[in-house]
Amino acid sequence: MKVVKDSRGPLVEARGIWKRYEGVVALRDVSLRAAPGEVTVIAGPSGSGKSTLLRILAGLEDPDSGDVLFNGVSVARDPPWARNTVMLSQRPILLPHLTVRENLVLAAEARGAPRGEARELAEEVARRLGITGLLDRKPGTLSGGQLQRASLATVLAARPRVLLLDEPFAHLDLPLRESFRRLVRGLAHSESITVIQVTHDQDEALEVADSLAILVNGRVLEERDPQSTYYDPGSIETAVFLGHNVACSPPLSPRKGVPVTFPPEAVSLGEGPLDGVVTYVAARKHHTLVYIDLDGVEVKAVLAGVRGVRVGARVKFAVDRGMVKEWPGVSECGVSLYE
Repeated sequence: MKVVKDSRGPLVEARGIWKRYEGVVALRDVSLRAAPGEVTVIAGPSGSGKSTLLRILAGLEDPDSGDVLFNGVSVARDPPWARNTVMLSQRPILLPHLTVRENLVLAAEARGAPRGEARELAEEVARRLGITGLLDRKPGTLSGGQLQRASLATVLAARPRVLLLDEPFAHLDLPLRESFRRLVRGLAHSESITVIQVTHDQDEALEVADSLAILVNGRVLEERDPQSTYYDPGSIETAVFLGHNVACSPPLSPRKGVPVTFPPEAVSLGEGPLDGVVTYVAARKHHTLVYIDLDGVEVKAVLAGVRGVRVGARVKFAVDRGMVKEWPGVSECGVSLYE
């Protein structure tokens, strides 16, 4: 049974979007495509213009120039309600004086559902999201995770064709964030909703995205599948944002002054031509994060199944040259993601 009726989303396109605030350029000639049945993630550092772009797609702000199209038809002059888009952010959207059930019914009725159908849809959405036990409670009695799940249910009860997510789960703990990531991606695929999510979290972007757009300093640097973007970044700024190592001189770079980047997964310990001192060790769920000082250059390694590495130890290591990317057209090694 489907949660959202007639829910197949449109192909959403931004074309040549420019946006300025008091002389400051927030978006620079931004173009983007988001397909139905997929999660398109717009990722970039704080202040890169992600939320501004999302608000323009929703119709909450107007671009200075450029166009927004749904299935090839311009919606730039359409108000938000006419676009059938719903945005969910970190701030809950439930009305505090109503129960969760009443919030869901109200959202469905606001989109034109008759009262009986709205109540059925509310029950259906609640079952799908596992919140039937919360329907008769008011928002003030819910935990953070329950509140966001109920907010997502309210959004879905409105039967949007386009779901816009502005880091709505960022304040939740890790297990809840992972649960919501799976839930949103599953809904996008099963209901053919067009989902567009913004985040500054690299791990979340890579995990959730079917299509990943990297937005830095108001520009979309590239838009591709996440695996290709991570292992073969199209720009040094993308590599830096995704947490790659950067080096400008031998032995890591074959030519002095020519920057190279490589992911932490390219580093292996135990044997190899390189020799450095461990400066930081952090155990993660599925790997160990190790920082190594190589003659003043910091090298980050993500290692699976490694134990016994200690801060201050001198270690030999190697870098998989097949994962190293040179940037001969970049004149400076220090790359700033902020202007």
